[in-house]
Amino acid sequence: MSATSLLQPMTTPQAYLKAGLYGFAKSGKTWTAAVWAIGLAQHLKTEQVAFFETETGSDYVEPRLFRPAGIALGGTRARAFADCLAVIAECEAAGIKILIIDSITHIWKELMDAYQRKKVERLSAKFPKLRDNPMSVRIEFQDWAWLKTEWAKLTDAYLVSKVHIFMCGRAGW
Repeated sequence: MSATSLLQPMTTPQAYLKAGLYGFAKSGKTWTAAVWAIGLAQHLKTEQVAFFETETGSDYVEPRLFRPAGIALGGTRARAFADCLAVIAECEAAGIKILIIDSITHIWKELMDAYQRKKVERLSAKFPKLRDNPMSVRIEFQDWAWLKTEWAKLTDAYLVSKVHIFMCGRAGW
């Protein structure tokens, strides 16, 4: 194999865990992610885990699990799609090795709601009565191209990040 060839010797780089936990409310997603994150932190000999939460999951796992294990839990409570992307990048930049995202469902809903608000604004310039009934503006087939492209920013960041990430998602009917 030459230096100009596409075929090069393969190496074994560090692998980063990407775990998705999916279940109904109160099914144990946050608890399971926390237990796994603590086990991984102990294995990696790191003393910090980050938590991007859309609810209040850390309120019970921090004192019951993280504190007794001697692992610091830092993070933020937000639902904004952009904030979730920023937290992944911030973890990488700060050398934080483990991140829990709970719940991805709220981040998806926030992205959809923000898109729908922008669509109402855009259409109400042409049809002012839409401002009186913004819920009449629906997400349509042609909207999915933008939404999926935007969402891919998060899935790409999740997959290629040099951070071990546990992502919880809520099941629904």
